[in-house]
Formats: sequence, C-alpha cells, structure tokens
Amino acid sequence: MTVAKESTKSSSAPNPVLKFVVGGVIVVLAAYLFLNASTLFPATTPPSTDTALSPAEATLPETFDDHSANLQVLKSTLSKEKFLKKLFEVDRSTYHLYDKAAQFLGVSNEEVTQFFYNCCDLTKESDIFSELPPISDHFSATAYDVSIGKLNQIGLLDEGFYKQPEFYTFIDQETGVVNREFSFRPWTRPELNQWGDNGMQAYPADQFDSVEITGRDTFTAVVFVTAGWNIQNYVGVNLVPNHDVTNYFDIAISEEKTGKSYFLLGPTFPRFSREWATKVVIDGKVKPGTPAGRYVIGINPVAPPSQLNQKWSEEYPGLYAPHGFIRPTDNYISLVIDVTA
Repeated sequence: MTVAKESTKSSSAPNPVLKFVVGGVIVVLAAYLFLNASTLFPATTPPSTDTALSPAEATLPETFDDHSANLQVLKSTLSKEKFLKKLFEVDRSTYHLYDKAAQFLGVSNEEVTQFFYNCCDLTKESDIFSELPPISDHFSATAYDVSIGKLNQIGLLDEGFYKQPEFYTFIDQETGVVNREFSFRPWTRPELNQWGDNGMQAYPADQFDSVEITGRDTFTAVVFVTAGWNIQNYVGVNLVPNHDVTNYFDIAISEEKTGKSYFLLGPTFPRFSREWATKVVIDGKVKPGTPAGRYVIGINPVAPPSQLNQKWSEEYPGLYAPHGFIRPTDNYISLVIDVTA
C-alpha cells in the first residue's frame, strides 16, 4: 500500500533491515494521501458499464464538491472512461473557494476578494494556481491509476501531473468519493493568524520490489515530495536512508533539479509556488554478502548542509525553515525489498 505522510510525525526505527523496499520497476502497493496525517484510502472499484438506466435519464451533479448523494447514479450511468475523467477531473472554475470562505466568515464575496488581496496580493481566486504548469493530458485517469497502485512507471509523469494539488486527492473510505476540501481549506476557512512554517509530504510513500542476489540486484523508486498544505515558508529538505540500511544496500537519492539528496520546497500558501512539489529518484543496489530476506529501507528527512541553510536563509529572509527537527513516528518513505538468492 502507498501512504502519503506528513512531517508532523517522527521516525521510529522499525528494524529497517528485516523488511524492505522498492526496485527497478516499482510496484506501488496502494496509494494513500497525505492529508493531515497519514490517511489511508482504499481503491475505488471501477463502475460497471451495464445499467438499466440510460445516461439521458440521469441527472449528474454540476460539480464534484459533494459526490456522496450522486455516486451510485454516477457509477450506473457513465462508461469507465467517463467515470475516471469525472473522478479526478480538474475544473477550478467550479471550486468556488471564495464563496465558501464568504459563507464561513459570514461576509460577502467582495469582502473576501478584498481580504485576500490585502493579506496575500491575490487579485482573484485563480491566482492561487497561477504559478503552476499546465495540467497534463489524461490527468484524471492517470491520477486515478496512481492512487490505486495500478500505474507502475510513475517516473515518466511530468510536472503537469505531480505539481497539481489535485494529484494528491483524498478518496473517502466509505463512499469512494474524491474529497478536495482539506487541500483547499486554507482558502475556504482562512485562519491567517496560524502560519504554516514547516511541513512536507511524500507520495507514494510505501513501495515494493524484489531483487536477486545472482540476478537483477538493483532497484529504483520514484517518490513525489511536496510541501505540506498551508505552508508559507520555503522548506529545506535533505533525504537520507536509515543508518543500518547501508550495511546491506548502496543507496543514492537524487532530486530532479539538484541531482542531490537535498533540495528546496516552495510555499503552498497564499498561492501554490512552482517549487512546491518535486520528483525524487531513489536508486539501490544489494551489497555483496547480503542474506536473502525481506528488508525495509527507511528514508527520512534531516536538515540540509549548514552552508545551504545559510544560503537559503539569506535568499528568503524570515521565510525559510530547514526540515528535519520533527521526525515521523514511522519512516517518511519505506521501500520494501525482497532479496532472493
């Protein structure tokens, strides 16, 4: 299974050597999402295309903010292709974040617009997403396949997928419905006296692979690392394997831009910055003499090198925070690797 994890947890060291992780072509066990903490969500069963109700007879919801009442109608009247497109579709004109903020605050939409302009230099709601790249084609079906662990070659996905906040959408356990309320809560329920200073998330956080001592002895994992929701700082990150892992595996971690294990994540509030999400590649090789068995390779964040902390602090005065002081209760990223003879 795949779980997205947030930075409010601290890493317990589950015997990182008696269970293990990812490989050449990674099989994502199941996707999770990084909401507040590590929230699990199950795969949504694709709808049957057999139905006694014709599409013309069904009344479909105009938006997908609240799917619960319409889910069964949706499943029974849409083809699989259309269902997947609707499930993860991105139509930001239907979000009405300012309308929801106005309702929450008990003020007019105009007052909310002025509020976000005064506090955050947002002239309109769409400015929240203005720095993001264009959304990639086939986004809905691809995001769905990643969420259920069906798509193995996630390293091929470009930033038009993984830099969209909707890529990390939570699927409700009971209804199978997409829920984006938490992702956009900083705008729909603004509480600007609470600044998000430091936080990050990884997705898919749990991956699996098998290697052979006498055959393919290498593996590669791709993980998307993002700043947490409502983060207003730039966050410095350095990803390292747990110490005892190096007794059995050679591990190399490289972020797509720096080619290093350390990198900078941008803010997610008041607007999503271009640097809020990145792609990280983890390459591993079995060391000679490693016994056969199942291993868990834990990857966790620590503070970047001191010279980088100094550099980034000067570039973003008052708006930089190194990550690594708060550790998760389990690993941020877990690669489960089965080693066979």
